[in-house]
Amino acid sequence: MRGGKKRSGKGSAVSSNRASLHAGVMGLLVVLASVGCSPVQPTDGLAALWPLQVLGNQPTLPGTDGAYQEQESNDTFQLADIITDTQDVTFFGTITGGATTVDRDVYRFESVAAGDRVTIRLSPANGGSFLVGILDQNYNLLQQMSTSSAWLVPWEMSVVLREASEHVYVVVAGRSSSATSYDYVVQYAVETGVGVPGHNPQTVVLYFSGADNVRIGGSSPVQVPAFDAARISSRFAGQTETIIAQVIERLQEDYAGLGIQVYRQGDPAIPAGSVTNLYFGTYNADLLGLADSIDAYNNDTSESAIVFTDTFALFEPLLPSTEEMSQCLANVASHELGHLLGLRHTADVQDLMDITANAREMLDDQWFRTASTHSSVLPVGFQDAPSLLAWGLGGTLGPVPSGKSTVIRQRPAGATTQDFHIPHGLLGTCAYEDPPATH
Repeated sequence: MRGGKKRSGKGSAVSSNRASLHAGVMGLLVVLASVGCSPVQPTDGLAALWPLQVLGNQPTLPGTDGAYQEQESNDTFQLADIITDTQDVTFFGTITGGATTVDRDVYRFESVAAGDRVTIRLSPANGGSFLVGILDQNYNLLQQMSTSSAWLVPWEMSVVLREASEHVYVVVAGRSSSATSYDYVVQYAVETGVGVPGHNPQTVVLYFSGADNVRIGGSSPVQVPAFDAARISSRFAGQTETIIAQVIERLQEDYAGLGIQVYRQGDPAIPAGSVTNLYFGTYNADLLGLADSIDAYNNDTSESAIVFTDTFALFEPLLPSTEEMSQCLANVASHELGHLLGLRHTADVQDLMDITANAREMLDDQWFRTASTHSSVLPVGFQDAPSLLAWGLGGTLGPVPSGKSTVIRQRPAGATTQDFHIPHGLLGTCAYEDPPATH
């Protein structure tokens, strides 16, 4: 039967693979090379079985006797390697890169109950950077990590399932298009009966009146002046308060029904306790927005993000209306806040987490929906944003209002007839989740 397990002690090919894995580790040092945010670190749980290696030490791969070996072709969910062990499994495989090569390894495991914790630990054997995802029975992403070739140590992530899933999928993909093969070993473990975590409601404060020494993630601190719509275009002179009111209204609409409260800076009704700050103002030549991190299930309720409003002068060739500029600012604000609530990038121009839309499409109303993950996150699978937000914040995201749709607008006289692309790098987040990646 396709997808059945093969034990590594039962053939010369497997023994050779094992030798290759160990040989690839020899002589390599652990090097930290991150800017701004720390890579995901191994956490408790499997640490006793496989402790974190220190600088200069040779990482020790788990023994491959009794492990599963990848069986190609397993590049899709339908062709996934089926692993019938239900709790603690070790498996290993190879990702082959190349500009025209499509290689990702998909593994399917048995059912996991709500309140069970799934932990994945990946060790690169001969370098390489990987994208790794845990997905549910509907191919929706539950947790993800991006590994760096600078760390030749185990990388770990875990997630507690909020709902039972008939199958759990693990996807391993490469991050490089170079024609090189990279070996890896993965440990998969299920801890039962942990319990479904509670919700983490969020208070958000929107800063339109300026702020000092604003630092997002590992970026240098900046002074954020008061938001002035005329700095986007002289056409918006005198429209600052109108745009602010529309941005607030649309951001609240995007998150309606969830456990989130939105306040404007200086509001005396802001409750005591931790808050997330969202700043509006100033210019950045490289960014439209930036968030501290991708905080899965809103584990940290005191983070920050910024929308570099002056940079939106990029849209001026389209001569957007006041309403369209308000919508565009609100889209980016909801996008960056979405990162702080655990959402990643997608490839769907109607989704707020999209990074593929052209300039005209970014002026349209977007909303949170189930969308394909962007290839920089995972080359297969979906992100069910409404469910992820509800699991983290509590509540239920309301239905998409009937007015939310992509429409063909009339081009104002003098507007460019050419659409153009806004580089997806302008919607930035910290490179890695803040450790530990246990949610």
